[in-house]
Amino acid sequence: MKLIPLTIATLLALPIAANAQVFSDVRAYGTSCGTIQILPEHALIGQNQKWVVNTKNKDATSGFYALGVKRTNFNIGGGCTIYLEPVAVFGWTSKASGISTLTFPVPNNTALLKVKFLIQTTARNTTEHAVSRGIEITIGNKKPEE
Repeated sequence: MKLIPLTIATLLALPIAANAQVFSDVRAYGTSCGTIQILPEHALIGQNQKWVVNTKNKDATSGFYALGVKRTNFNIGGGCTIYLEPVAVFGWTSKASGISTLTFPVPNNTALLKVKFLIQTTARNTTEHAVSRGIEITIGNKKPEE
């Protein structure tokens, strides 16, 4: 086994690599059914960081958020598809504006960098049931536009 000598330059570069910038990513896939929008923010690690997802559906009264880590393609009828295998489901009720907000803290833990997860939402109002597209989120420590 050949050992590579550590130089001052190599030792100085180690902290930079450990603190490398990882861009968060938000990618939509699939199609929605009904009138619904899912609008997630970038998931960033850091103190006091919160990850926020908004659902917009005119006159929506309630619905569900589903979080998962594995994609699927399960047709539930009416042109609606579930695009993830849920590991957690959260119910919501709407504000008067037809917007629901889901907020999670993101710990300041570099082990979360590049972790991917999925989210999808549903909404119910007096005239329809709607299911959003799937969204894949990659956790980072910087937004792409920064």
